[in-house]
Formats: sequence, structure tokens, C-alpha cells
Amino acid sequence: MPDLKADQDFVRTCKSVATRQSFSVETSQNHLGAASLDLTQVSSGDEVRVRHLACSPTTCQRLREMGFCENALVTKIRGGADLVCWVCGTRVALSARLAKQILVEHVDGKS
Repeated sequence: MPDLKADQDFVRTCKSVATRQSFSVETSQNHLGAASLDLTQVSSGDEVRVRHLACSPTTCQRLREMGFCENALVTKIRGGADLVCWVCGTRVALSARLAKQILVEHVDGKS
């Protein structure tokens, strides 16, 4: 039988981490550099780091729950009208509209 208490504790911990990350990003004075681009502009196969989520708070929270937290590493598998990415050990499909709200930077210094 699944341990529901452990699952609830895990969810509570994840929400707490996402909230702290959101707060630290919103209150920091770091500005996005010129190398920042949105996820639709990245080539397939490239690994990038999430720098900022430029969307409503509820959408940001949902993206963080899916693994698109600030500083998360993401590999774009396929682009187009819908994108497929590898994030936190899982393949995730996103609409291009939503992917445009995820600002990223290359981890290897590419432009």
C-alpha cells in the first residue's frame, strides 16, 4: 500500500522549494543578459538553463511543478508548434506559446 504521508510530505517540500525559488528570483537584482533567449529559439539537442519564467504566477507555479524551475537544466529534444524537452529526467511537451515564456541561457556559453 502506498505511503500517503510520505507523498504528502514530498509535495509539501516541492511546493516550499518552488516558493523559495520564486521569491529569490523575483527579489534579486540580477538582470537577464543579452545571451538570454526563449525556449523556442533554442536548437534541438541543446542543453540550456532556465533563467526566468515570464508568465502569470499560476502558470509559473505550474511550470515549476513540471520541473521548469529557475536554474533547472533543460535539453530541447524537438521544436515546432509544440516542443518536447527533457527536464528532471522526464520528457515534457509544451506549446510554443508557453515555451516563449521560458527564458533560458546556454550552459556551454554558446550564443
